[in-house]
Amino acid sequence: MSTPHSSNVVLSYSIRARDSASGLASGPHAMKWDLGTKPVSDISESFAQEAAGSGAPDPATWTAQPRDPAGYRFVRVVASAPAPLVFLRIFEPRDSSKVAASSIAVRGPDAPRLVE
Repeated sequence: MSTPHSSNVVLSYSIRARDSASGLASGPHAMKWDLGTKPVSDISESFAQEAAGSGAPDPATWTAQPRDPAGYRFVRVVASAPAPLVFLRIFEPRDSSKVAASSIAVRGPDAPRLVE
């Protein structure tokens, strides 16, 4: 599922080209959810190469730590957080459930762009 928030995370990540997603989860510009009151602390990223000139990521090449970054043009960021189960407590005896959102960006000739 791609959401505006996860799309912003991916675009921010791909533009800044940080070494890890931990920079998106902490610091003065940390990504937040729940009306900007809670930090997104579970962020993971993976990278992929292009599938034989198709312009799409090759599913077999997704990896969190590529040995050689050359040729890896796609980044997928998955952000998840526990969402409160306010109205579902009648059916489920838990206080929260993990909700995740993801987006994919590609490094193009001019600038990064979101593709999913």
